[in-house]
Amino acid sequence: MVMALIENGRDLLYRYITPEKFKKRYGVFHPDPMIEEFTYGEGSHFSQFVWNNVNVGSRIFFHTERCITTMYYIKDFAPAAIWRLDEDMRAKYQNHHLHPENYPGWSDYDSKDKQFDIEVKDAYESGTIYVSVDVLLIGDPERSFDIRKDPLVLDRDLLSKLEMQGKPVKWNIMNKNGKELSEGQCISACLRSPRVLSKRDGDILEKLVKDHASRQTPTSSPVTNTNVEIKNPDNNVKVPKKDMTIKEKSPVDPKGPTTHDEIQWLLLKLGSDMGLDIWVARNDRNKSVNGHKFTEIPRLKGELPIYLDPEMVKKIELIDVLWLKRNAIVAAFEIESTTSIYSGLLRMSDLTHALPNLQIPLYLVAPEERRERVMIEVNRPAFSQASSPLSEICRYISFTTLKQGIYQTDPEMLPYLKPRILKHWSESCDQR
Repeated sequence: MVMALIENGRDLLYRYITPEKFKKRYGVFHPDPMIEEFTYGEGSHFSQFVWNNVNVGSRIFFHTERCITTMYYIKDFAPAAIWRLDEDMRAKYQNHHLHPENYPGWSDYDSKDKQFDIEVKDAYESGTIYVSVDVLLIGDPERSFDIRKDPLVLDRDLLSKLEMQGKPVKWNIMNKNGKELSEGQCISACLRSPRVLSKRDGDILEKLVKDHASRQTPTSSPVTNTNVEIKNPDNNVKVPKKDMTIKEKSPVDPKGPTTHDEIQWLLLKLGSDMGLDIWVARNDRNKSVNGHKFTEIPRLKGELPIYLDPEMVKKIELIDVLWLKRNAIVAAFEIESTTSIYSGLLRMSDLTHALPNLQIPLYLVAPEERRERVMIEVNRPAFSQASSPLSEICRYISFTTLKQGIYQTDPEMLPYLKPRILKHWSESCDQR
């Protein structure tokens, strides 16, 4: 029987640090929440927060700095001490709160700790809860959702729809120097601690999470020939996915090694298929991929429709790919396969300084093995300490993720996609 301090559990918006970032920041590997098994452990004052807000039926929306990645529908929770003493639970779940012997920092767990666990268990069974010891939450796998492959972006549009118990995210925060924080900084500041949600807010987020979960597709093979039904993003009409062979439609092998030029072609073709005007770096206009010329892609602009200092225009014209809508840049891409990342960042920086009043999404596209180098370069002081830090604006897309995103999308759906789809295929470069 589950004991709780409140009769009706509340829904929570709960920030966590990914295991990779946790290890980089604190030097130890800390895989919690363990989304694969829908478990999560908390201790100290956060444990008290959990006891004061959670009951069976609570919905917990776990998020990183800017994306909800999973929703737990809580089916059980208790002091972790009770289940540390239960071999069946230890065999069923791998959360480190049940296996302290396997995790650095907990390796000093000894007989005294086990004796205290027995004390906690006896007290719990007698109706007394030690709220300051670690608590373990377990989500119902039938009603919980893992959307890490297609996370729900927490942006101003979504957060402005949430009541947040009368304490919504503030968008006019100033730092100690009197400078107004960016949208990302405001979100990070306001969602650093767990937030209690109303049932209305929980319903809104659960609906969105379910929508993301329903459109996720397996990533084991980027080419699919099954009749999967895909929702039209604009009107939710389901369109049957037709049999198709990607290689017949693209000069780029969906599974093979990928070059700079092939990624450039894919981005240009994707933008064109989405109904956007496109621009390729002026010095790359005469390139081709397996006989497919860049200049043959529809909607390729011959001149860049921006009116700035001619020298600045020349610099911006060298950005690998630009997407435009009604002559406004809606996305900019630099592809970094083997060349210096620094030169591409300089062009991105020039673009943000030339058009300071426009929040143009910037993307660095690179192989997975260059991810860490991308993050390091974007967070250089020269870029991260500028008036508009590139680390807050730039996002990283791996070659693999881009190709999977494109090849798993039915061609008939491409005209319905919006540039914001890239947020689901990318990750923030902000490592602060």
